[in-house]
Amino acid sequence: MAIGFDPETLETIGDEVPLIEGVFRFGSDRPTQVAISDSGTLAYMPGGMSRIFQGTLAWVDREGREEPIDEKPRLYSNVNISPDGTRVAFQITVDGNADIWIYDLAHKTLTQLTRHEADDGSPLWTPDGKQIIFCSEREGNLSIFSIAASGTEEAEQIAYIEDSYIWPFSLSNDGKTLSFGHWNLLDGYNIGIHSMDGAHAPKLLLQDEYIKSYPRISPDGRWLAYQTNKTGQDEVYIHSFPDVDSGRKKQVSIGGGRYPVWSPDGKELFYVSFSGKQMVVSVEADPELKIGEPQILFDRRPYPGLDMDPKSRRFLAIKRVESTEDGSAQGIPRKIIVVTNWFEELKDRVPVD
Repeated sequence: MAIGFDPETLETIGDEVPLIEGVFRFGSDRPTQVAISDSGTLAYMPGGMSRIFQGTLAWVDREGREEPIDEKPRLYSNVNISPDGTRVAFQITVDGNADIWIYDLAHKTLTQLTRHEADDGSPLWTPDGKQIIFCSEREGNLSIFSIAASGTEEAEQIAYIEDSYIWPFSLSNDGKTLSFGHWNLLDGYNIGIHSMDGAHAPKLLLQDEYIKSYPRISPDGRWLAYQTNKTGQDEVYIHSFPDVDSGRKKQVSIGGGRYPVWSPDGKELFYVSFSGKQMVVSVEADPELKIGEPQILFDRRPYPGLDMDPKSRRFLAIKRVESTEDGSAQGIPRKIIVVTNWFEELKDRVPVD
């Protein structure tokens, strides 16, 4: 975006104008990848730093053995298994647009759920399997919506924070509390919760100057796993929940950790180490919180998209497709767009006289 500015009066001139589309994507490490030289040359990468990548679906057991589910490469992200273990929701990006899709594991059918021109992503099943919670920019800034998993109803916005981006991460097993990620220019990355009965507005938790993300509510609803860079690098923590003010928390990972995922019974927590290993720790909550020593599950390249089947206790993973014939990373072309003389276009689109 751009807007005219008067350095003498310190006031803006005219209206804000969109300049480059698709720079920010949810799940990104940074809002932008844009550079402008003093001479007026613009360079940018479409799609920002989104963690989407070309991959295939596979079951993975605790020994790392893989069983393919759907071997057609697609731009998958954010897998989530339904409570009964029969379906999987995820986002797929096609021609630069992300939508929510559902895969029926028994019938091996793939169905598109959302068809909006805005990006839709980060799907979560409600405990009854009837609704999908997701995020979208269809109402402006990234906010949270709900839609019938059957696709028979229109999506409804259920959570919004002004001047912020928010996206869902987990639902409590009783379906009453939603945890979400939060970003804005002033506060950076934080985490928050939202009451699903609509009785309260979304609120932020654990607010400080550090980056916090991936908030996962434990199956018993008493703990929150998340990652933060408080020590200078990302580490996984478990914190008391929903009473975060009690300060009861423990560090789970050692030497770096990201992307926490609970086991269905809440007795284990999985995460990815900085060296790329899939890790697991045992968790004991009664009478007090006890964390076991981190153990290696997969000593191989991790699966960034991963969820655990509540019945078979296998992982459903997005398996990366390695480099393609054109040399692109995970099948996504390495594209940088360069615009020369861009200042002339800027002056035309954002006049200040």
